[in-house]
Amino acid sequence: MKKITLSFFLFFIYLIGFSQISIGNGTNESQSFPFDPFFGYSYTQSIYLSSEINASGDITGLQWYYSGTSLLTNNQELTIYLGHTTKTVFNGTQSTSWEPVSNLTDVYTGGIPVTGPGWVSITFDTPFTYNGTDNLIIAVDENMSGYNSSSDDFYNTSVIGNRSINYRSDSVNPDPSTPPTASLVASYVANVVLEGITESCPLPTDVTVINITESTADLSWTENGTSFDWEYVIQPVGTGAPTGSGLSVDLNPWLVADGNGITGLMPFTEYEIYFRSFCSFSDQSAWVGPVNFKTKCDVFAVPSLENFSTYVPDCWEEADNGDLTAGPDTYGTSGWVADGFGNNGSTGSARYEIWQATANDWLISPAYLISATGYELKFDAAVTQWNTSNAPTGPWESDDYVEVLISTTGTNNWTVLYTYNDTNVPAPTGTTNIIDLSAYVGQNVKIAFRVVEGTANGSTDLNFYVDNFEIRLTPINPPDCVTNLVATPDASCGNEATTITWDAVSGADGYKITIGTTSGGNDVLDNVDLGVNVTYDYIGLVNTNYFVTVTPYNQNGDAIACSEITFATNVNGCYCPSLPTSNDGNGISNVQLGATDFPTGDVFYFDHTGTTVDLAIGINSNVQITFVTGYTYDTNIWIDFNDNYVFEASELVKTGIASTNANPTTLDASFIMPASANLGLHRMRIATADSGQSTPNPCYSGTYGVTLDFNVNVVTPPCSPLTFASTTLANCSGTDYFIAIDVTNLGDGTPSISDGTTSWPVTATGVINVGPFALGTPISLTALHGSSAICDVPVGTYNYAVCPPANDDCVNAQVLIPGGVFADNAIVGTNVGASDSNETAPGCALYDGGDVWYQVTVPASGSLTFENNTQVGGITDSAGAVYSGSCGSLVLIDCDDSGSDGANDHPLITVSGRTPGEVLYYRVWEYNNDSFGEFQVSVYDASLSSSAFDLTGFRAYPNPVKNILNLEYKSNITSISVYNLLGQEVLSRTINATSTNVDMSQLNSGAYIVNVSIDGALQTIKVIKE
Repeated sequence: MKKITLSFFLFFIYLIGFSQISIGNGTNESQSFPFDPFFGYSYTQSIYLSSEINASGDITGLQWYYSGTSLLTNNQELTIYLGHTTKTVFNGTQSTSWEPVSNLTDVYTGGIPVTGPGWVSITFDTPFTYNGTDNLIIAVDENMSGYNSSSDDFYNTSVIGNRSINYRSDSVNPDPSTPPTASLVASYVANVVLEGITESCPLPTDVTVINITESTADLSWTENGTSFDWEYVIQPVGTGAPTGSGLSVDLNPWLVADGNGITGLMPFTEYEIYFRSFCSFSDQSAWVGPVNFKTKCDVFAVPSLENFSTYVPDCWEEADNGDLTAGPDTYGTSGWVADGFGNNGSTGSARYEIWQATANDWLISPAYLISATGYELKFDAAVTQWNTSNAPTGPWESDDYVEVLISTTGTNNWTVLYTYNDTNVPAPTGTTNIIDLSAYVGQNVKIAFRVVEGTANGSTDLNFYVDNFEIRLTPINPPDCVTNLVATPDASCGNEATTITWDAVSGADGYKITIGTTSGGNDVLDNVDLGVNVTYDYIGLVNTNYFVTVTPYNQNGDAIACSEITFATNVNGCYCPSLPTSNDGNGISNVQLGATDFPTGDVFYFDHTGTTVDLAIGINSNVQITFVTGYTYDTNIWIDFNDNYVFEASELVKTGIASTNANPTTLDASFIMPASANLGLHRMRIATADSGQSTPNPCYSGTYGVTLDFNVNVVTPPCSPLTFASTTLANCSGTDYFIAIDVTNLGDGTPSISDGTTSWPVTATGVINVGPFALGTPISLTALHGSSAICDVPVGTYNYAVCPPANDDCVNAQVLIPGGVFADNAIVGTNVGASDSNETAPGCALYDGGDVWYQVTVPASGSLTFENNTQVGGITDSAGAVYSGSCGSLVLIDCDDSGSDGANDHPLITVSGRTPGEVLYYRVWEYNNDSFGEFQVSVYDASLSSSAFDLTGFRAYPNPVKNILNLEYKSNITSISVYNLLGQEVLSRTINATSTNVDMSQLNSGAYIVNVSIDGALQTIKVIKE
């Protein structure tokens, strides 16, 4: 193996006395050349141009600049090839792009034992004779399995065209004789030093552009040979290496002060320079470059307007820290950014967020020559709450301020012209400020906006805006009319905003807009003051012509006779998109609209408008939505009755409903079509979401939702449907059940009830039982009209796995007898088999159906406490709600899920001030309806607590009783009262004796509550009447 050394020469210095040529001066470390240490295997080729080498002879070795930190222990099997080529770029990654290995010479095989970052020198096994005419290929085949760190890189230089190609893999070692499709091509080459040859005309180094002004610059360089002359080319940045000759230079440095230098440049413009040496009339070095620079700004003439359409504007600069005397500490960055003025849009003004303590940020204008008296500074300032267009919600903090500054040096000795602070806050829509500049006539001045935030870091978060910065002569006349007035309607939707823009007018303090539907008309907007804004969005009607005039104004009046423009909105209207970004489970699998099914895949939005469904006014419109989400989904339905492409709040036909979390589950979203609905074809939208539809939003595009669109044809009903008041479970046994339907009107057909297979004729009003249906089998019942399907009415969908509790719905609420404390009359309830009642959902504890019902009569105190506790082996997380009113029209009094002091998580609700004798309803469910079992429930009030008379000697017999209940005690029994389980008093007697016989022979069989009063103390017993 030949000698390999690591050279620690200064970067890119050409060493006189050594035979070598250096190519590349970049520091890019993100490329894969000369090979990629971070992959197990790699094969690369790079093209070096003959114009860069500018020499011929034997290349005896090379150097690469390594910038990593490891020793490249997993990259020690290199093969290096060199070869001539006519290629200038690689045309793609296809396998045919590679230079065939048969055209290359194997010059080195071995390792690369680096000891750290720096130049790595490799001496070839066999020198390569380069002809000096063709371009040079350097290829590297790295064959050692394993890889090193991702930070182990080599310096690369950007070039024009894809002059490098690479294949890399952790598993496949490529064969250079049959190279694969490349991983990439790149416009970079590795920095390289070619050893053994010397340029006939060495490159100049240290080419530098100095003494840059707005129109001139000087050149200096280091000559490394015996050149007698030089050339440079100056051109726009990015033009690339020259292909012809340049401008002659015969003196180093090349200075404007000597009558030389570079002249005729444009202010504030970026240029690149290429430079080369002439060693003889026929021998030149390669071009060195590009050397980029930017000319300085010239002094701006006035009047001048800056509207911040781009940011940072030309010749403006940002700066940081410092003070008024010395000026900023540093230039180049600050906290100022681009934003829409007043947070309307995202560009068009300069904005600063006044938030964090100790900030000190500058925005500095170019220099302006105040050439005459009468000039003033005008600009608009605004302050909003952070990230909104609204006024601040918190006060401007007293140690924060924004200064408007002026300097005649442009760097120091700044003078305060104006200050914004907690006593001087501009409006969120903008406040115009005008400052006289008469004191600066004949001087060059710069204006700065400096934000200073004090050491106190409060919670207020503000945005401060600057726009329409103008130095102008104080107007003595009204302003001119606007120019470049343009209306840009939405290209697709006639009911979307048309953006109206115009150029700011010098001397204008604001603008007024007039819009009409005829030329010169003002029936839409009449001279509405827009303030300082130079853009306006107008939402008009579909397929309509509009006429627009914008009139500037100032303190001298309005512009005169400004011309109008016209625009037409698109002939097509569009509904707002509702495109949720996700759903739960598989979303919605089917919607039954009327009698038509619309199967739906696992989508977030779907357009079902290809099929139209007739729905009749004044009768029930069937909507059954089958969810397969596994979560509750709030659901809202709109119909665009006025066909204006907007789903308005007045067009919300179904709201306040939600599916259960069963998977699947069908939500009955049927509604009565309003009698006032416009007949004809309309768009209907069903919008559902896990949480995003709790407040109805037809344009919802958040997470976890499904939106579906339909076309419905609202028609006059040709028939009258069967109507019913309610449906209830009936005759539920251990294997099957019936549904009892309370029919109130037969309609005008021959009605029947159908489950899709079996029909039950309905011939009279009243309750009809249909069934039996097997437990565990879901059924859907429909009341068929018999003649017209449009008057078919869904009855409901039922699925009972077990018979529900007897108190599954409000009308069958179980009676609770109030005691003095929880334990007095606590009973055991269950939610096993409980279904979702038809009462309005409560407002707490994640109600998802599975509720059971109780009722109680309010005692004389007007107060009651409702409470649940845990039954051994039962549910541990229940909830409750107390209602007044009657079933079907209940009024929620209170709702709770964790107030009980008992074990686990149960409700406790206390009501007071109720009317004695009033019946209250108590609804109980399990939190989220995902656990099933027993629980304890009780209602009590301290006024019902007895003195707990001594039960010694008290007897009540027989129990159960057929006719006579005997009561005995050691002292007088004052009175007795008997209640049925509906809470109704059925018997009351005054006794005043130590024993009595209570005749219960006239009472029906069942359970009764007997209250026994003795000297103000009360004892309650339960008696069974046979």
